[in-house]
Amino acid sequence: MTGCGETVAQCDPVRMRTFVAGPRVYRRGIQHGRSTRTRRNPGSIATCAAVAGEFVRMIRERDAAAWKPWLASALRSPLAGFARHLRRDESAVLAALKTRWSNGPVEGYVHRLKLIKRSIYVCDRMM
Repeated sequence: MTGCGETVAQCDPVRMRTFVAGPRVYRRGIQHGRSTRTRRNPGSIATCAAVAGEFVRMIRERDAAAWKPWLASALRSPLAGFARHLRRDESAVLAALKTRWSNGPVEGYVHRLKLIKRSIYVCDRMM
């Protein structure tokens, strides 16, 4: 697991994402201390993984009731900076957790415009 330092602040974001949201086998290997870097500071990375995992679950399940307890635990973790930034716009976070939202229609419209643009470009090249 290259890219991670002794603390979470030095950890490569891509590696951390893989650790938190990646395959269970990868996380299990890290949690059992098979990585030399996690042996140096296992509590910090495990805490980050637990807080980030709970955040992902809260977003996926739209669990607005879990916001306050998650925020309290995140402010005591190494991810306190992230939690402070979210707390600044707490009303938007709660609205995202309480309402059903999707940018699917917008993405579909953009895709349709790109297809039209490509078809015009191909026709122009044939002439």
